[in-house]
Amino acid sequence: MSFETKTCVVITCDGGCGGPWEDGIPHFDSEDQAVAYARSQEWVVTGTRALCPRCAHEADCKQTGHQWSDWRDEELHGVPFQRRWCDHCGDADYNPPYKVLRLKFQALRDAERIVFDAERAQP
Repeated sequence: MSFETKTCVVITCDGGCGGPWEDGIPHFDSEDQAVAYARSQEWVVTGTRALCPRCAHEADCKQTGHQWSDWRDEELHGVPFQRRWCDHCGDADYNPPYKVLRLKFQALRDAERIVFDAERAQP
């Protein structure tokens, strides 16, 4: 059995996600090949940074602001709220804020558990 050491180039996202390669990180023989492939996959590659599409959109929204859709009325488990999405990065915004909604949803789950336990305890 013989072993051979080879050097390759990989590209990772500078946005913090590490690069969302679905089928594993691709390996290339040169930086030019890696950059060409990343750009063909809609990455933003400059002389100093490489951002996957999602991180590029998030960085753009952070710099220029979100592109919010109109508010939409929604209801979940009897709790009414509004939601909108950024048409650019996909981020969601809630009215009331999600922290408030999360507390309401938790209270509903707690109440459902109490009712379930009470019904189960009946003879």
